[in-house]
Amino acid sequence: MNGSSGTIRNCLMAHNAAGDGGGLYLGGTYTVENNTIVDNSAGDQGGGAYNYSGSSVLRNNIIYHNSAARGINVQGAFVQSSSCIWPLSAGAGNISNAPAFIDRATRDYHLSTASDCVNAGANQGWMSGGSDLEGSARIANGLVDIGAYELSTNIPLLRVSSTLVDFGQIFVNAMKQLPLVVRNAGGSVLTGSAGAVAYPFALMSPPSFVLGVNATNTIIVKFEPEDEGVFTAALPLSGGGDATVTLRGATIPEPALLLLPLLLLGSGFRVQEKR
Repeated sequence: MNGSSGTIRNCLMAHNAAGDGGGLYLGGTYTVENNTIVDNSAGDQGGGAYNYSGSSVLRNNIIYHNSAARGINVQGAFVQSSSCIWPLSAGAGNISNAPAFIDRATRDYHLSTASDCVNAGANQGWMSGGSDLEGSARIANGLVDIGAYELSTNIPLLRVSSTLVDFGQIFVNAMKQLPLVVRNAGGSVLTGSAGAVAYPFALMSPPSFVLGVNATNTIIVKFEPEDEGVFTAALPLSGGGDATVTLRGATIPEPALLLLPLLLLGSGFRVQEKR
């Protein structure tokens, strides 16, 4: 499609091949939303999607598992948001984790309950009363899914803002706190809890949480090392399918140990022999 504009919505584009734009080739200004563009290939640019002129909007799309010499999934002028594309691109709501289809090997590109694309899209006006590729309601459980197919489920689904909480480096006996957000992407109330964590990490929030559909809870984790070293620990989360988050942090020498040689040098301190 080139030299024009329009909307491309609720489509599955899979197992195609082209010189450029294996799944989708554009030249113009388009809105491309809620599509699943996977397992395509391009000899040169844009294994999943390629826009050679103009600037098009990519919203709520899965563009993954494609191949090309340049831009394995996306190449060209696109404004991307709330999409599942690797590598992670700038734009609100984009994610880069694999979409976790029910069975990619048999070309079943429906979302599994483990997919981070569930309830991760951005709702649009047309979705009220709208449908997905198969005619199912486009929005289930309050938020649209990323991709062409909507997953309707009545079970709770636990999601975490990150599977790694990295505290970086801090001084021994210093303390740093970071947030971890848990969310219920399922269709019923999620009752969950955060398990115990090993030294030098600790939870600063109540361990138990109850989340309605699409509700979130923030867990504050503390890193407070009393010894030098590199530390990792697992934070287990139960409920809604469970999850495990890795906590990581390291220490650096205390300020006094770093500054003392500089202070002595700057003061003109000298050691003289007795005569």
